[in-house]
Amino acid sequence: MQVITKHYVEEFFPVNPDRGSQFESLVRTISEREPLKIYDNLVSYFRFFDITEAILDDGEVLCGQRKNYSCTYYCGKRLNRNEISELGTFWENFCIEKGINSVIKCYNGSLITNPSEGSITIDELQESKKHSISELDHDVIPKIIELQGIILDKKHKSLSVEKMIRFLESAMNYGKFQIWLLDNQIDGIKLSTNDKLRKFLEETSTDEILTLYDIEQNYDDANLENVVQQTEKGPILEKIRK
Repeated sequence: MQVITKHYVEEFFPVNPDRGSQFESLVRTISEREPLKIYDNLVSYFRFFDITEAILDDGEVLCGQRKNYSCTYYCGKRLNRNEISELGTFWENFCIEKGINSVIKCYNGSLITNPSEGSITIDELQESKKHSISELDHDVIPKIIELQGIILDKKHKSLSVEKMIRFLESAMNYGKFQIWLLDNQIDGIKLSTNDKLRKFLEETSTDEILTLYDIEQNYDDANLENVVQQTEKGPILEKIRK
């Protein structure tokens, strides 16, 4: 018996570009899960998955379930709340009414108003490749880009990919995560930036990251007291001061 794992891509096309919520999908096998080699301007979005097959001695093939789904890759550009006005008055009012802070304008003309959590656009992926973060896994990059948008929306601060990574690495030096880093260092375990970011993003909530952002932006005696009063994480900050 032979066991093999095959890679697949599921591509979604708009049935009616004027009604962006209607899509049909096509599935095909691929040799590698590399989004920048896969994407097509006619596709609205796609995702990868794997299927394990067992080839029996008599030639019969048994197929497993789909597994190892990737994040969703959107073929287009993400527009933040300030950029949605480029789409016209109708979409601007629609997004305000529905509380939508970002949309994705696909290369094929379709518009995604409810992108999947943790998704990434081809534009964002290409931009990330320009920076020194090629060693980061594709499941880490979307989370960093998502946080970029949240900080822009909540804190009105635009951070580059490099600045986001520097901030996150600095934010790791607080509380229990700092202890985890020290334990690994004592045990002689060398962690890559990717290892540390994945662990930190898995175990730290968005609210906690925003609080840590406030700490980083206000880390002096004059402003720290104000941060303590304005956040619900006062005990954490008080502990840091000590």
